[in-house]
This record gives sequence, structure tokens and C-alpha cells, in this order.
Amino acid sequence: GGFAGSEGSLGHVRRLVGRTCKALVEASETDALVEAYDEWRRDHKWRTLRLDLLAPMLATWNITVYRLDLGYNECPPDTLPLISAGYSGYFFVPRRAKERGKKWHRLKKLDPSFDRVLNFIEKHAEAMPKSKVKELLKELEGAAVIAERVEAARKLVSDHGTWAATTALGLVGVVSFALLRRHSTLAPRRHQPRQGPSKEEILNAPAVDFESEAVRMDMMSQLVAGEVNSVSYSEIIPNLDLGRAGDTKNADYRLVVCAMNSARQLHDSLKAPGLERVQLPIIVNGEDVSADASSHADKDVGLESFEFDGQRPLCQALSRIDQVLRKGGKVFVCCQHGKDCSALVVLAYLRARFSVPRERVANLYNYVQSKRFIVSLRENPQHWHFITDKFNVVLAQQMMGARRD
Repeated sequence: GGFAGSEGSLGHVRRLVGRTCKALVEASETDALVEAYDEWRRDHKWRTLRLDLLAPMLATWNITVYRLDLGYNECPPDTLPLISAGYSGYFFVPRRAKERGKKWHRLKKLDPSFDRVLNFIEKHAEAMPKSKVKELLKELEGAAVIAERVEAARKLVSDHGTWAATTALGLVGVVSFALLRRHSTLAPRRHQPRQGPSKEEILNAPAVDFESEAVRMDMMSQLVAGEVNSVSYSEIIPNLDLGRAGDTKNADYRLVVCAMNSARQLHDSLKAPGLERVQLPIIVNGEDVSADASSHADKDVGLESFEFDGQRPLCQALSRIDQVLRKGGKVFVCCQHGKDCSALVVLAYLRARFSVPRERVANLYNYVQSKRFIVSLRENPQHWHFITDKFNVVLAQQMMGARRD
């Protein structure tokens, strides 16, 4: 249930209307961030985009995002106050506030930057880990830049008459091909096995051309969850998929490797009986608490998870991936967005499987990124240092059973 008709859900911006303000303020089942504004605000497009992108990020900590348009609605005086015309303001509502004796909070500054908004959320949210603001802001702005570039490309197309029509036809072809490719991954694989990449192809993979309009279109479909053309996962090599945990449905997987806290965010179909799941370590005070992950919902997989116990849990996960793939089974490696921690697992597996030397890890990264454009692990210096210099390739190959050429 919700407070805006029936549209939207956790992970999407919901519309808040005046008659439901009281129910939200007193009895929301989750923490809530409310953006209140009117249609005359000066930065409407800029701010709307960022809130849309922020909603699925905050869903990780069970925070629902609402938008209250004061040009059409007003909350009762005893709930949320008005915002000055032409501005945006933000409120944080604790879950089940009335029952728990809590009260909503207001960010004093109007039209705040999103680092202020994130600091405001971090201050009041119960489940959101501290020191996450810089990481979230970087992710938010990176996604916004991509979205703005795609929009600029679309505008360029619409402004060029006949050329626009021919380009649009080309885009239809690109989208159609992408949809066909996606649907083909859902079909049973009982015919001639598909051939994966050669070692030479991986060692010489060029960098992705992010100036390509087709690439930008695909990136948007991979970034934004909940839309008709959203792409929640991407196939990296035959039978090995990389993607988001929360909205990827079971596609006949034999194994799911969770590079995030699976107790907090994993699609129900991926919890089916008989489906093997490997949870990477969740480290609290130097101990792995993944066996009781539900009691540590505010903790997650991080770099320390990959380094834990001499990298043995990581290498055991790589070994299971290899065993399932060699028997023709399908594997899904996931994290919140399918672009960072889960990408590190896939890179580690491919580096061990193809004996990729350090000087060619960048090419391996290019290859993986060419299959899922939003992979951004290289932007995290610690993760990049791990896969290039600290990852124990020999141990991984030993646990996988044999070296491969």
C-alpha cells in the first residue's frame, strides 16, 4: 500500500497528495523523503532528474521518496508546512512516527544541493550507514551526467528534420536488436552451445566509445529501474549474467552469487527453493556475519569482503561459478546496481579463467564494460587496485581446479 493512489513503489518517486499527508506523516511503513515544490521552481528539470535517480539508491535502506507538488496540493497545517513559491524543500519522515513517538524533520535550506540533501538523510535515517554520502553523491552525479547526455542527443535528433527521421529509424533498429538480444537470453539453451570470447579477444578489447548515441541509450536502460525498457542484467559470457539484485527475475539460474546483503535486497524469485546462493562475506568488527545477514541489514559487502580470510571466500565463489558454467548451468552475479561489487567478482573470475596478466586487466575491464556499459569499478581506486594488484590469481586458479590458457 502507499499514499499516492496506487502508482509507484519503493525505489521509484511516488506522488504525494494533500489528503494522504497525515497518513504518511503518522504511519509510513518506511522512512520517507518528501520533496515539496511548486511548478515555478527555477531548477525543475535538474532537480527532478536527480530525485528520480536517487530513489532506487535510497531503497537499499528502505527509504521511500515522495514528490509533493504544491501547485496542485497542500498538506493540512498540522502535517507538512508550505514551501515558499518558486523553491524546493525537503522533509524526512520516520517510519511509523506516531506509534514510535517520532516527528518529521525539515531541511532548513531551500533549494539545497544534493550533498546537503544526502547529509540531511544520513542524519535522520536509522538504517543508512554513516559516511555513505560521498559515495552516493558520486554515483548520483555520474548517473545524472549520463542521463543529460542522452537527453542532449535526443534533442539533437529532434532538431534536425529529415536527418532526425533516418536517425530515429536507426535507433529503432538498435533498440529492437537490444530487445531481441535480451529476450534470447531468456530462452532455454538446449541447442548448439554458443561460443564465448577467446582469450585474444579479451586481451585486446578496446575501450567503449561513450560518445556513441547507441551506447548512451543502452546505458540509460541499464541505469534506470522500473521502466518498460529497463535492462536489469547483462550477459557477459554465455550463461554468466551480471546485474541488479532487486529487480532481476530468475531466468533458470543454477547459482546466484550475492555481492551485497541478500537479506535486504534480492528479488523473491531468486530465493526459490533449490536455487543455490553464495553470499559473499559481510564483515562486522573483523568477523563474517553473512550467516545471519538479516540481523545486520545496515551492513553490506565491501572491499574487506573480498580480502577476508586471505581471499578464500571470494575464490570459493569463483570456483562454484566455474563448476556451474562448465556443466552448462546459468549463473547470476549481482549487487545493488550490477556495476561495482558484482562487476569485481566477474572480473576476478574472468581474470583467473583466462590467466589475464596485470598489464591486460584494463583490456579485460573494457571487455566486461562492453557487455554492461554502466560498469564503473575502475572509478573506485581501491577496487581497481584490488583487481590489478592484490587479487590472488594463483589461489583462485587452484581452487577452480586447473590453470587455463
